[in-house]
This record gives sequence, C-alpha cells and structure tokens, in this order.
Amino acid sequence: MRLVLLGPPGVGKGTQGRRLAAQHSWALISTGEILRDAVARQTPLGLEARKRMDNGLLVPDDVMIGLVRDRSAEEDAADGFVLDGFPRTVPQANALDSMLQSRGQRLDAAVGLWRRGLLQQDIAATVLRVAAGFTIGSLLAMALATVIGLSRRTEEAFEPTLQALRTVPTLAWAPLLLLWMGIDEAPKVTLVAIGAFFPVYVNLVAGIKNVDRKLVDVARVFDMRAAEIARRVILPASLPNLLTGLRLGATQAWLFVVVAEFFGASQGLGFRLTDSLQSTRVDLMLVALVCLAMLGKLTDSVIRVIEGRSLKWRDTLGAGRPG
Repeated sequence: MRLVLLGPPGVGKGTQGRRLAAQHSWALISTGEILRDAVARQTPLGLEARKRMDNGLLVPDDVMIGLVRDRSAEEDAADGFVLDGFPRTVPQANALDSMLQSRGQRLDAAVGLWRRGLLQQDIAATVLRVAAGFTIGSLLAMALATVIGLSRRTEEAFEPTLQALRTVPTLAWAPLLLLWMGIDEAPKVTLVAIGAFFPVYVNLVAGIKNVDRKLVDVARVFDMRAAEIARRVILPASLPNLLTGLRLGATQAWLFVVVAEFFGASQGLGFRLTDSLQSTRVDLMLVALVCLAMLGKLTDSVIRVIEGRSLKWRDTLGAGRPG
C-alpha cells in the first residue's frame, strides 16, 4: 500500500485524485469515511476517536495514523490509496507512507542508498569507529586488568574508581566528551572505547583471580619467575574469560557507536537512524537497523571462531566431544 498526499482536504476527491486512482487502480478514500467506519465497528481506535470527538477535541495524529494503517490493510484489491483530508503536514505523510510500504519498497530504499553510495559511506564510517574504539578500549582493558589482577595494591588503588565509572550511563558520557573533545572523531571513538573497555576489564580480572592456585605452585616448583608465571600460566588460564569479555565488549562497542553518532555526526548508521527519524522514513530506519544487526552478528561470529580455535585444549560441555 502507498499513501499519496495531494494537498489540503478536498483535493483527494477532485480531478487529480480521481485521475491518479484510476491510473494506478488505487482505492479513493476519505478521512471521514475511515472515521465513520471505525466508529461504527467500535474498533479500539474508533472508540478512542469517538471519545475525543464527543468531548470536542481533535483526533490525535497517532490515532488517525493507526486508523489509516488498519484501513489500508483491508484494501486488498488496491496497491495503494489516495487519502483526502489527512495528513495535514509532510512529516505525517512521510510517516504514513513509510508504514504502508511493502517489503519490496523497503528493499528499494536500501538499493537507492547503495546506488548513491550513501549506505557504503555510512557502513564504512561506523565500522572504522567501532574498530578504532574497540581496539583501543580492549588493549587498555587488558593492560590494566593484568596489572590489577596480579597486584593487590594496584587493585585497592584503582578498583573502586573503575567500578564507579562502570555504572555511569552511556548517554551521560556523550555531552561531557563533546565539551572536552569537540564534534570530530575523537569523542565518538572515545565513547566506543569506553563501551568496549569495561566488559573486557571485568572479565579478565575475574579470570585472573579464578586461576587455580595449584598451577601457580607447580610453576614455582620449576623456578619460574613472576613475569614468566604471568605469561605462561596465569594469562593462558584466564583466556576463556578474556574471549568472553571481548565478545561482550564488541557488542557494547556497536551499542555505543550508535549513541556516539547521534551527536554531531554527518555519516554513519547511527546518523542514518537520526536522519530517518527527522524525516519519518521508517524504511531507511529499518535499513540502518538491519545493517547494524548484520555487522554485530559478523563481529561476534569472528570472535567465536577465534575462541573455538584458541580453546581447543578445553574439555568442557561447550567444547563438545569427538565422535
């Protein structure tokens, strides 16, 4: 179904509306007919509209949009319809148009973005921000988690502050980073790094502290130094926790990059979501969401492959058994 906005009330029933409906074999329908039909059938939205009209109030836009959407689903014989009297503004028309579009039309939106090169630019911008932020956040998390996990004094000095910072909501970081770093790439990459940092840090610290003490004792029997014990015993034993943290950190990175691109970005999938919201283009919004879901799944799958190859030595239920 496709809504065509022709102008103010009355135009849809005029010559232009009739010609357009006849040309495309579309239904020609008015807002009044939709309201009367919904009230007569006592649908939930119809009762809501009747209650508003009985009290001398205008029917809200969301109710009217819902009524039009329900009616469009009933026009099985038509590929679209010309609506008379509503919407009154272009954003309302775009909202209805997007909701009434078919899957093919939504695919056309993605193809259109791709042909103009906009989708490739958005994907590239978002992927670069995620890659940079995830790499920086993960490396810092691994370095700090190793030091804190192996040193009680360092843990007592830094752990309370880090745990307090970990509870700060995502949106609370964004305005602060914008004031400190401006609107270039630095605040966006930093926000992504913050999102990736804490899952990696928390999991690696937990992995180091859960290493079997007997493994360390055996290493000391062979006269290994502290640095060698950390490199050859503690870190390999905590590898499962590290990879789990990396998977969670990658997920957080994709979440944080969307928030980062809400502020001051001119490219990226997060920017595309905001731009689609402003123009009420639900089809473009769905394209951005699908791309984010696919990229997030791809990242998680890559880390899972690395996890499977790195942890072949484990004899666990998750690893499975041969045969």
